[in-house]
Amino acid sequence: MKNVRTFATVLFLFVLVVTACSAPEAIATEPGAETSTPAAVATETQAPSATAIPEPSLTPTPAILQLEVVEWARWEDVPGYTNVEVLLRNPNDFPVRVKKTDVSVINGAGEIVLTTEDVEYYLWADEGWGLILPGETVPATIHVYPANTGDVVPEWKTFRLDFDLEEATPIPYTLDLKVSLGKFGNSLDYDYGAPLDITNTSGQTLTRVLFLFTARDGNGTYLGVDNYVTFGKWDSAGNLISRMEPGQTSHTIFVPILDRVPFTSIHYEIKAIGLLP
Repeated sequence: MKNVRTFATVLFLFVLVVTACSAPEAIATEPGAETSTPAAVATETQAPSATAIPEPSLTPTPAILQLEVVEWARWEDVPGYTNVEVLLRNPNDFPVRVKKTDVSVINGAGEIVLTTEDVEYYLWADEGWGLILPGETVPATIHVYPANTGDVVPEWKTFRLDFDLEEATPIPYTLDLKVSLGKFGNSLDYDYGAPLDITNTSGQTLTRVLFLFTARDGNGTYLGVDNYVTFGKWDSAGNLISRMEPGQTSHTIFVPILDRVPFTSIHYEIKAIGLLP
C-alpha cells in the first residue's frame, strides 16, 4: 500500500508539471490591431544542495510572454516579393532579446503556404543594444519572398509569429532627450530635408544617441521605418565630438528615404535612446 501511495503522489506531481507547461500559439488575423498569446514553455527548476538530493520544484519558472502584433501593413517593391511592416510590443515587465523568429504565412483556408525566418528588426544590435524594453513597441520587416527564382508565393491572408525570446539586461541608457524636427524644404545639398536638433536633457554625458524614424501616411496608416541611425557625435556648430555633454544640443539634417508615398503626406514618429559611458 505504501508503494501505491508513493506512485500516486509522483503521478499527481507529474500531471501538475505537464499541465503548467502548455500554452496557446498566436495568430495575426488581418491588418490592424493584433494581439498574441503566450507561447513559451515553462520549465521547472531545482535548487542544488551539498548535503541532500534536490527535489523537483512544483512552481514552474514564469514563461516569457510572446511579443504582440500591434499593427501591420504589406507592400511590394518587386512584384511577387512582399514586405510586411509590423509593429511588435513587449508585454513582459522586463527587457527581452529576440533569438529567433519563425514566420508561418497562412491563406484564407487556414493553411500554411510558406514559412520563413527572414525578419529584420530595427534594434541597433551593432551598437550593443538589440533588445526590447518592457512595454516598448518596435518595428520589424518580414520578407515574404519565394524560395527560388521563378517560384510564386501563393495567395495569403495572415501570418503567425513564433518567437524564441530571452530575458536581457540593457547597457546603461537614458530616454531623457529633447528632439525637434523642423520644417522640410529643398537646398543645394539635398532634395528634401528638415533640420533635426537633439538636446541632452538627462544631466549625464552620452556616448551616442540611437534614432529611429517610423512613418505614417496622412490617414494614419503605418508605413514602416524611414531612417535608422546612430547620432550624437556633432556639436551645435557642426564640429565632430566624441560625447554629448549635459545640456548640449546637436544639429543635423534629416533626409527621408521612404518614398512609397509623397514626402509631404508623411508624419514621422521619432524614438531616441541615449547611451551612457
